[in-house]
Amino acid sequence: MFRHMPELFFNEGDLTLADEEIAEDYVDRVLPPSYPPGLAGLRQFVTLFRAGMPDVRYTVDHLTADDLIGEGDKVVQRLLARGTHSGELFGIPATNREIRWTEIHIGRYADGKLVEHWGNVDVLGIFQQMGV
Repeated sequence: MFRHMPELFFNEGDLTLADEEIAEDYVDRVLPPSYPPGLAGLRQFVTLFRAGMPDVRYTVDHLTADDLIGEGDKVVQRLLARGTHSGELFGIPATNREIRWTEIHIGRYADGKLVEHWGNVDVLGIFQQMGV
């Protein structure tokens, strides 16, 4: 499931599987501190991000097997993303520019559910492309 979460959550805005695939005590170490903890924060972030970049597309299909690595209870995934900044995002008014960036995510699983998430997102690259 970790492999498809970006596509389902961000590309489609479909969070219906989140309750089944993510643990109640989930910890997200990527979300800004102003967001609520856990799944509530993830839901809020996805909603606000999609409002600012509704055509966002995360791509994992063309990546190689080396871009999804599992060891023990952890999975690591590299992603490519693009979208048009057509609404307010992170307090920045729409620029209508197409933005492209990369991300690396680490998920830790217990009892078949995602319990912890870390990530590295090229936020500087996103802001530069927005003209900030």
